[in-house]
Amino acid sequence: MIVMKTLFTVIALSLAVAGSAQTVKKWQGASSEVWDFVTPNWLPVEGLPLPTVLAEGDHALFDDSRYEKEGAEKVVVGGTLNLGGVEVNNSEAFPYVFEPGVEVEAKLTGAGALVKEGAGELTTNVVNELLGGTIVREGMLTSPKVDDPNVFGPKVRLEGGTIQLSTSASGSTSYTMNSEIEIPEGSTGTVIAHRYSVFLNHLTGSGTLHFISRGERAFVRLDQEATNWKDFTGNVIVSGDTKFNPGYTGLGLQTGITWNAGDFEGKDSTFADNSISLMDGGALYSQSGERCYVIGELKGDETSIIHGYMKSSTTPGIYWMVGGLNTDVEFAGKILPVATTDILVGGETVAMPRRDNRVGLIKVGTGTYTFTNGENYITGGIDVVEGKVLISNPEGTRSGTGHSSSYETVVWVKEGAALGGSGRISGSVEVAGTLEPGDNGVGVLTVKDFDPSMMEDGKEPKAFTVFLEATSSLVLELGSIDASDKLVSDSIKVEGGVLDVRLATYYSLNVGDAIQLWDAALADNSVAFSEILLPMTDEGWVWDTSALMETGVITLTAGGGEFTSLRNPVAESAQLFPNPSNGRFTVSLATSENFTVEVFNASGQMVKRQEAFGHETTISLDGVQAGLYVVRLNTAEGVIVKKMVVQ
Repeated sequence: MIVMKTLFTVIALSLAVAGSAQTVKKWQGASSEVWDFVTPNWLPVEGLPLPTVLAEGDHALFDDSRYEKEGAEKVVVGGTLNLGGVEVNNSEAFPYVFEPGVEVEAKLTGAGALVKEGAGELTTNVVNELLGGTIVREGMLTSPKVDDPNVFGPKVRLEGGTIQLSTSASGSTSYTMNSEIEIPEGSTGTVIAHRYSVFLNHLTGSGTLHFISRGERAFVRLDQEATNWKDFTGNVIVSGDTKFNPGYTGLGLQTGITWNAGDFEGKDSTFADNSISLMDGGALYSQSGERCYVIGELKGDETSIIHGYMKSSTTPGIYWMVGGLNTDVEFAGKILPVATTDILVGGETVAMPRRDNRVGLIKVGTGTYTFTNGENYITGGIDVVEGKVLISNPEGTRSGTGHSSSYETVVWVKEGAALGGSGRISGSVEVAGTLEPGDNGVGVLTVKDFDPSMMEDGKEPKAFTVFLEATSSLVLELGSIDASDKLVSDSIKVEGGVLDVRLATYYSLNVGDAIQLWDAALADNSVAFSEILLPMTDEGWVWDTSALMETGVITLTAGGGEFTSLRNPVAESAQLFPNPSNGRFTVSLATSENFTVEVFNASGQMVKRQEAFGHETTISLDGVQAGLYVVRLNTAEGVIVKKMVVQ
């Protein structure tokens, strides 16, 4: 057997010297774990399966057919290897580890690329100087150590699969990613960044970047000339993973451009044409202070967070300018500072976000952004410059805005822009544009401090005011006595503007119906509205507005009528059963699928919102009082309104 093995080796070496060996050779590792040009650890892909050596210019293939079948296969690179290319095509059961040999200069060189195929993992800390860099099509390529050399080459092209950076980071030493990342159109490339991963590179392509953060300070140095992510025209998904490191996880940004709110100058527009989606614990935050980042579209699920400055400093203010892509977005995540302080609420210790750590939103573009989280603490406020913002946190949650850093105004609505919703705004509101309570339908918008049960022990709620400026419009829809728009606040100051009262899509109104448009004291120095528009006056309806300014009430004295169905097949197919119910009922929509169910109480406050995927969904109203509820179905064909009695 020893003679036969020696004979195979001699034959393989002779073929290599004669130049007749195949250009693609497959790793076997039968002799040792050393990868060099003298050890016969290879088999030709074509021809006789005789052990051979790898020759300069050959293509090296690593797959599942290696000699050892158990555990990870360690391959020790024994020097500088000038190759035609390297391909690792392995399954999850057969991971590979490339390591440099001891006291040798281990590197991969040549005109080709390191190509990762298959679902398995390749872990490497061997220098990659291949001119083609790295191509990842499937599986994962991991650079494990914080002080690893460049294992990717000049560029890594993500046609699928994942690259993972710095799994060993535990202190404050940073892993620096310098290689260009390209994600071609139609591809999703995943980058897993552990804590202290810094990106000083170019990002190009038009595919989807999935950025997974496994620790704090995984960020992009936008303030460096070596960094350019503006050429990337695709979408970005940010998610978090605390499996390895605790703390907040997300994509950090660091720009050198200083924001000047006074003249709206000093914005970082790297992502002005991109959509960023935060999910599965993903977050956004800034590494530097008094900054404004422009994001074309910003979406987030209920686990996501928008932070401001990454530290607890009270100096920097971070603002996110969103909406430039003119899309409609429902953002379900939290918006709040990193910094917290412990307070007592009902005798229990609660970590409350600090007001002096500012994070704010600026809404631009024609679309509507709906914020549904009830734990927001938007200390830098919301500036609605264009389009519409809806604050629609569910009843029973703390606030859709939280307090501003000044504990005064928290929302500003510019001319041409609009604010609405059916949630709670915990700060004053200054309106030069349009204020329209409700979520694209009737609802109650509350402008008040936290409910007393949620205030810090020993403190009383602060009074807030809605300021209706001379250019403003207050738009309210009437459905019925029990289902009409209403504005609830401590006070309302009318400085002119238009009061525009309209009929809702579905209404039922009778003579004698007195409807309260707002529940708020009239602030001192208020004036009359410049114009009051009332519905159906040309059709003979008459309204008594004598008590309007003092009580917010108008009364129908003549006219009336109802419109309760569009009488189309979709509306007629909608069913709620059982009805009455105990709070648990089924919504069925035979002629439409993938719709949204919204449930409102008699005060117009949203108590439940649920997506339906298919033709049917079950709604559970936990802890609600008995009474009449309005159920609104938002479908692709339009809006359907039904009533549900809860006993």
